[in-house]
Amino acid sequence: MACFHITKHGFLTIDSLINDIAAVMTGNVANQSGATKNSTRYFDPVFDGTSPTFTTSTRVRILESNVSVDPLASASIVGAHVSTSQPGWRICFHQIDDNRLAVHVATDLQLTDTGNIARLNNRAVTGTPAFSEPAGNLGNVWAAATSTTPSSATFGEVWLSRIPNLNSEGAYPMSYALTLTNRGIFVGIWEDSQEEIPQGTFDAADNPNPDGSFGNSPFRWFLVQRSVDRITGHVRGGAKLRQDTNPVAETSRCPVFCLSGTGAPPTYNKFVVREADVVSPSRKKIATVSSEDSPALINPWPQQSLTETGEFVVTFINNLTTPRYRYPDELDMLGTVSAEVVGAGTSIRVNVYDEPYPREYTAVYANERHGTGMRLMVLTKMGVDPATGADTYNTQVEDSHVVYP
Repeated sequence: MACFHITKHGFLTIDSLINDIAAVMTGNVANQSGATKNSTRYFDPVFDGTSPTFTTSTRVRILESNVSVDPLASASIVGAHVSTSQPGWRICFHQIDDNRLAVHVATDLQLTDTGNIARLNNRAVTGTPAFSEPAGNLGNVWAAATSTTPSSATFGEVWLSRIPNLNSEGAYPMSYALTLTNRGIFVGIWEDSQEEIPQGTFDAADNPNPDGSFGNSPFRWFLVQRSVDRITGHVRGGAKLRQDTNPVAETSRCPVFCLSGTGAPPTYNKFVVREADVVSPSRKKIATVSSEDSPALINPWPQQSLTETGEFVVTFINNLTTPRYRYPDELDMLGTVSAEVVGAGTSIRVNVYDEPYPREYTAVYANERHGTGMRLMVLTKMGVDPATGADTYNTQVEDSHVVYP
């Protein structure tokens, strides 16, 4: 299955933005405008309405991965592991109101066909356990008030908040970048002229928002992906890596990783969405610092990306672990680089994993003021023709990491 990327601009409301993103994810060409359209259904819509869990929420949309975005999405048995949950994983776009959007990533047990959103609790052994945030929530941990009434959600508790732009939406239009591959999804959202927005500084503890309230417009993003072998680039869970077309022959737990960034100053979180034998998200942890059984995945600080010969190095997300195991894998859909060596919107071609054709990665916005600090590089093309720049060999290269023989 091919890699697909689109960048679109000029959205004033969360509803119009998510409508467009969901249309692309589900291959709903009739609802897609512009020259670049996706006709492949990477996700299947399973619920769109008011959630019985949070009746105060405006709208809940739940989409489920299929084999176009996850090689194990149709595998009811993986290795020796059998469960009653559906294979794959789900994304929930939870519109708390017109100005706030929460995002949850989990399985069908937590995000159901009827719109129920499973919530964590305090595991109290006396009295009634108190709810906390939804399982697989992106953003900061919800406070007690938010856990029962999402209308109380603060700026950092939701993934996207437009409250700082209330009644001035036209002055701060939204744009999004979306990449879909046979192993995952990346979504990034920004407002107005993002590169001049002071998201933070490396001395954030002393000066977290150096230019005041203008920093309340951070670059929000998330990546959900099955990892790839760091030598071959083959997808963990795909037939190519295990050299067998039958998922019953799989020996790995095949974790699905989630990495996200939002807030002002930005906070980067990580968790494991699911494994073959664990059908609920792991506990959320900070992705920029090492903690017990959990090494840091991302360096948010100013960093050196230049080699002695003047080349710059893009570092794929690595150091991947679950609560039980360490994986010598990478998340190849996303890399980091020093923000000052490449500008936002600039695309570069790189050769990786001995692929016969280069890939294209495109720079998004820096995490510090005035285009400094760390910058994300997002996969935008596979199998690029060196002469024309077109992704002529897109499907060929994508399939070479999943399909066996």
